Parts: sequence; C-alpha cells; structure tokens
Amino acid sequence: MPPRDLDGDNYSLLQAFLDGSDPLDPQSVPDGPPVSLAPPPVRMERDGQGQLVFRMDFPGDYAPHLRFRLQKTDDLAAPFTDHGVDAAPTGADELGLLIPKPAQWPVFYRFKMSLR
Repeated sequence: MPPRDLDGDNYSLLQAFLDGSDPLDPQSVPDGPPVSLAPPPVRMERDGQGQLVFRMDFPGDYAPHLRFRLQKTDDLAAPFTDHGVDAAPTGADELGLLIPKPAQWPVFYRFKMSLR
C-alpha cells in the first residue's frame, strides 16, 4: 500500500510528520521535495567469506528517524524473531547490514521498519 497523503500536497503522512508540517493542511509542506518513505526493496548477496550482505536504498535524511530491524525464522510456519541487529547507513542513501553465514539452512529473513 502506498504511503497516504490526506491533504493532496504529494507528501506522505510520514514525511509530513518527520518534517514537522501539518499533514492535514495542503499549505503546510516540508522544505524539501516529496520522497518515498515506503519500505524499500532489500538486496541480499554473499561476500567472499559466505557472510550475508543486505542492502537497501532509503533517503539518508530520514534514515535516522527509522529502525530497520532484521528478523529471522528457520520455518515459515513459525513466527519471526528479532535477530538483534539493525541496518545502518553505508552511504548517502543506502542502508546495509552484514551478518555471519548461517550455521544451517534454510533461514528466512525480513526487516521490520518502525519509528525510533
């Protein structure tokens, strides 16, 4: 579901909230342009030692306001549990996380996005 914009000014409720503008007043807009604060696609790859590298593109100015907590499960019929680590900035508009190679497969991962 796309981020909601109740006043038609092209800024999501989340961006308006984080930038301190009134999300119900189309005349009250953030200073910068509208950006997507939707949950980003996650890229996963392995490094040379078999560790897993997660990367996602996200506007750097907004990343400090949000937490991207890694969760995992060994069985999709079981609940996901916190892995205890968050993605962190790795570039201007990129978040990343490196974790050790899993001891056993399969392992399923997801990120839980929340306000800090």
